[in-house]
Formats: sequence, structure tokens, C-alpha cells
Amino acid sequence: MGGITMQVIAPRTVPKMPGFDALIDTMVALQCDDLPAGAVTSAKYSLLDTLAVALAGRAAAGMHGVRALALEEGGAAQASLWGEGTAVPVSNAAFYNAAIASALDFDSLSPHVGHMDATIIPAALAAAQWRNCSGAEFLAAFVAGAELGYRLGRATLNTRGWYRVSLYGVFGATVAAGKLAGLTSEQLKSALGLALLQAAGTLQNHTERTLGKRLMAAFAAKAGVQAVRLAMQGITGPAQSLDGKYGLFAMYEEADLSHVAADYGQVFLNQDTTYKKFPTCGCTHAALEAALTVVHRHDIAVDQVAAIDVVLTPYMHQLVGYPFEAGGDVEVIGQFCAQYAVASALVHRRYTPAELTRDVVLSERVAEIVAKTQVRVDPTLTSMHAPAEVRVVLHTGQQYAVRIEQLPDLAAGESGYLALKDKARGCMSAGPQALSHSAQEALIDRIETIETRPEMADFLMHLW
Repeated sequence: MGGITMQVIAPRTVPKMPGFDALIDTMVALQCDDLPAGAVTSAKYSLLDTLAVALAGRAAAGMHGVRALALEEGGAAQASLWGEGTAVPVSNAAFYNAAIASALDFDSLSPHVGHMDATIIPAALAAAQWRNCSGAEFLAAFVAGAELGYRLGRATLNTRGWYRVSLYGVFGATVAAGKLAGLTSEQLKSALGLALLQAAGTLQNHTERTLGKRLMAAFAAKAGVQAVRLAMQGITGPAQSLDGKYGLFAMYEEADLSHVAADYGQVFLNQDTTYKKFPTCGCTHAALEAALTVVHRHDIAVDQVAAIDVVLTPYMHQLVGYPFEAGGDVEVIGQFCAQYAVASALVHRRYTPAELTRDVVLSERVAEIVAKTQVRVDPTLTSMHAPAEVRVVLHTGQQYAVRIEQLPDLAAGESGYLALKDKARGCMSAGPQALSHSAQEALIDRIETIETRPEMADFLMHLW
């Protein structure tokens, strides 16, 4: 009887990452006092933004089911579900909180890799409550984890369709939770190896527009916490998680690891974080900004529009360039379809969570403009979230075009923090589970002074 044949394909050869052991030691040793003022400020902005969009995301499609499972599983009351007083096991808290932080796709971005805040903050805050660490320890742990995630993203040379948020976010979540759990360097190295065994995620959610997209950061956050808890129990993991023969970059994306560790603890990439203006994939933001600029600058009425032409980079097109179709989850369609986003912006002259509701996404009024909207890719563009160009052609033959060269950032400029707080207050006031004004201001105050807080177990108490 003939046996089953199997061809063995050698993995990609990855040069050894210089300074990996020293990097582990630096991550373990990093303290809040080591962070420059800009890194601390960015961390506070990220915490406010993440908590606010998460509170607004509790009522989003799929989140009730995620909460129900967390409660059904029960277990030790170690960390709280955001927006309520219920406490669950730390890994389940990280999962639920990361899911609601991702649900509206309104969380922060970075030019290095997106959505690290929505992945790492839920893991770090849950671990900080569980271990009752100080606010300063929380800040140091969050930044330490985010910095690793950003450096892995920065090192990546190309993309084959892996979802880098969960792929790299699990390592950042592991570092953050590991620091708060007091892991030694050897334990953290094992935890990162255990994180490798759980690293996953592809862009298939984007192509099919399913609710699973909202859970990618959640899977990574939970896996990071679990990796830490296993390492605490003496479970060992691969030591060469990033550059081993079957390590992360041999099996997933291709990368240049030569500079990952070089400036860690000296240059802080979290200061490059940007905060979203729109509740939709960041790959639509430049096009949305262009569309809104055109419609407001020239006061265009939708019945004047004959055609709309949208040009994206290949990276943007890969995530949001698919044509509008009524299949899949309606909210996710609104978040990951540039054709819909631009058409809706022209019709409604804005883009808010209201534009993601079923009645709006499937409305005939928007459908008429969607049918006139063409999305193209410019293969010469190699950047990620910008540039994008929108050209509106009127029935009269007049044409108006706007090109946005950079990803719009809500917190840019001197008035940025005021704008970010306005966004946060709007999110915290949304829906039937809105926070009171006094609770909103109390949360903002706690975040602004978090480094002085001796204990994090009660950080969210008496807010809801």
C-alpha cells in the first residue's frame, strides 16, 4: 500500500536578530521615569481614546454575544468589563474589552502598524487590575509592549495578507502583561515564545466583511495574557520566537530585523500614534477627508453629481477597495468599503457612527451615489494610508478634485487634545449606556494623573 507523499518546503531564512536578549532585558527594566514627556502624553491620549471608543462600541453588532460568553464562562473576578462593574478572569476581560475597543473601528492608528492601542491597552489594563499595579507601572508596561509591536511593524518589508494587528499585537500584549505580572527576562522570553504559538490573523475578514474582524485584536490581547500566565506557571516557549528557523518572520511576513532592538528605550514610536476622525478603517480616511473637503468647499448637492473617481494606494485598496455589496455584516461593510464611505460622505456631508446603521448603509439615496463611484488603485504609490484623491464630476461637466497627502489626525496641532477630548466625550455620551457628565470628567481626570495613582485595581471604580 502506497504511503501519503508530502513535499517538505524549507522556510524562509531569517538572519539572527541582533540584540534580542538585551531587548528582553530592556523591556523588563523599563520604568515610567525612563519615558520622555512626549511618550507619556501619547500613552495618556491613547488610553483616553481607547476607553472612549470602547464604551461607544458596547452596543455594536456582535458585542452582546461576546459579553454573554464572558459571563457564561464565569471564573475568578480578576479584572472588569469596561462600562460595568462585572469582573471576570483577566484573559476574558482582555478579550471583551479589546473587542469593544475594535468594534467601531474608531481606535487609533500608527504609520508602523495600526490598532496597537486597542490590542495592548485591554491586556495591560486587565493585568494591572489583576496584579493591582501602580499607574506608573501601567504606563511603562503599555508603552513597552506598544514599542515592540511598532518595531515589528516597522521592520516588515511587504504584506501577503496577514493581519499584522493581531500578528504583532499578541507580542506587544505579552510584553505589557508580562511586565505587570513581574516576569523575569527568561520568563518573558518564554512568554513571547508561547505568544508565537498563538500568533495569527489574515485579511479574509476584510474581503468577506464579517464580524470576526472585530475580534482580531481581542484574540491577540487574550493570547498575550494567557502566554504570560503560562510562563508564570513555568511553561517554557521557544526562545527564538522572532528569528528562529520556524519563527515569526520565517513563516509569516518578510522583515529586516536589524533595527528592531537598536533604539528601543531611547526612541519612542508611540509618539507617532494618530487618532481617528472617522469610525471606519484608516485606509478610507484620506479619501473621506478628500470627499468631505470637496463637498463643503464647493457646496455640491448630490443631484449634481454625474461620477466620482477615487484613487487609493495598493495597501489601502487591499483592505477597502472591494466593491460595495449588500452581503456580509452591514456595519462592517460601512467600515471597510471606500466606495460606500465616499458616497455616503457626499450624501450626508459627514461620516459618523450614524452612517454605519443598516438603514443608512442600505438606503436607496446612498446606493445611487455608490453606483456612480469608481475606486481605482495607483500601483506607483507605496505608502500605506495616504495619499488618496477624490474627483467629483458634475452633470455640467465641471470637475472638482482634492488629494490628501497624509492620514488625517484628530490630535494634530495645538488644539489636538481638545479635539480628542471632544471625540471622547461624544463617544462616552453615545447610546443607551452613556456615561454621565461627571463620570466622563472623572475618567479624564484619572487618566491625566494616572502616573500618580498608587493602585490600579480601583481605576475604573465608581464610574458606571
